[in-house]
Amino acid sequence: MPATNAATVAVRVTTTRGHDFAHVFQFAAGLMKVRLQEALNGMDPLDREVLALRHFEQLDNAETAQALDISPSGASSRYLRALKRLKDILREVPGFFEE
Repeated sequence: MPATNAATVAVRVTTTRGHDFAHVFQFAAGLMKVRLQEALNGMDPLDREVLALRHFEQLDNAETAQALDISPSGASSRYLRALKRLKDILREVPGFFEE
């Protein structure tokens, strides 16, 4: 059986004719959110902070650098490393990425 993730299963199930499976999408989204939160919790605190400032607070690189009291080039490097680390962690989570 080919590898699959929760979102793929949700799409397959919801496309079954005559059925309303919106709750499956909600379940899949909730599961992915939990897995993402677990991955973030396992990261270095500064990596989490950089990602939070850039993505959740929507600060640009200069604002992130100022908030962390580091240089803009340091903020940029740290951000790129944090994204790579998060992606590497999530690759180990079964079903997070489409295979």
